[in-house]
Amino acid sequence: MGMAIAVPDIPGWSGAWAFHQAMGVAIALTAVWWMALALWTLIRQRTTFNPLVPAQASHLVTHGVFARSRNPIYLADLMVLLGWWCWLGDWTAGWGLLAFWVWMSAMQIPAEEAALRAHFGDAFAEYCARVRRWV
Repeated sequence: MGMAIAVPDIPGWSGAWAFHQAMGVAIALTAVWWMALALWTLIRQRTTFNPLVPAQASHLVTHGVFARSRNPIYLADLMVLLGWWCWLGDWTAGWGLLAFWVWMSAMQIPAEEAALRAHFGDAFAEYCARVRRWV
């Protein structure tokens, strides 16, 4: 939303920005695939994917895309925003991307990690030591 406000005239497909727009679409599609893999992994493990209730997690998922990133869904969200930024082709829209990353890194993820640490103890601490928060 904030990125669209920064660039009120959202560009359509254009020759001037065609490369940047194609790159944005490719990044966004990769992000959707990454997110789908993460959700499928969580569903197969029969655990929650609701970030508002991390204490309801029934399993600590550490395989698949979760072996590469502790937060693959948030990483995919960030990639979608990166793709949108590329599509917009305006550096000012990057503030939305930065704001998302700062909020998630400072507020959302630490709260979830605290809940998961309390719920899974040493297993979660070992996972954190092995796998980075973003990539």
